[in-house]
Amino acid sequence: GDHAAAHLPLEESLSIFRAIGDAWGTGLALNNLGYAALRHGDYAEASAFYQESLALLWKSDDKLFTARTLDELARVAALQGDYGRAAQLLAIVEAQREQIIVVMGYADRIEHDRAVADVRAHLDETDFAHAWAEGRAMTMEQAIAEAMRPALADTQVSIAPHGPDDLSPREREVLSLVAQGFSDAQVADKLVVSPRTVNAHLTTIYRKLGVNSRSAATRYALDHKLV
Repeated sequence: GDHAAAHLPLEESLSIFRAIGDAWGTGLALNNLGYAALRHGDYAEASAFYQESLALLWKSDDKLFTARTLDELARVAALQGDYGRAAQLLAIVEAQREQIIVVMGYADRIEHDRAVADVRAHLDETDFAHAWAEGRAMTMEQAIAEAMRPALADTQVSIAPHGPDDLSPREREVLSLVAQGFSDAQVADKLVVSPRTVNAHLTTIYRKLGVNSRSAATRYALDHKLV
């Protein structure tokens, strides 16, 4: 349950795999970091890790872990409220596992079935059936392209700046450190995450606050006493 402690060995593993140029190992390390972020409730961070992992695992021709990562991205989409996309990804996972004739592990099957039930509960039967059919009909290339697009939460346009309560606890941490003058790399070091993850958080923070620069975000943080 110690998020920071979990990140330390996982980040070290990622650094080692990248240093030796092992794309497959890098993909697995990123997948583990995505799982840790998901368990911590940081969906933007989990999505960023999983998407980077997906690209490497697919390039490495690992069909089993590619399907597993798509499954995990489907769960993230559902947790973010993007149920149609989640249904598509869950459907392609089942189709791919049938094609490569791989049986899900017990824990994976429990998580998958739970996600399917949750998505079905949030969509009417017609919408669910339509999304499921679309997912089943996708090629793997189409499924990966769908999984790699920005999450629904990251593409919605804000009409007005949001209040601080709309920021997640991790986003407030990032904003606070940025407002104190830390660079993206320094923020990443302090939070034990990758600079890419910090950048993903900042993109979401800017959107939520209705700003487009570090200075404007810093002013917001100071005005709302987030520092």
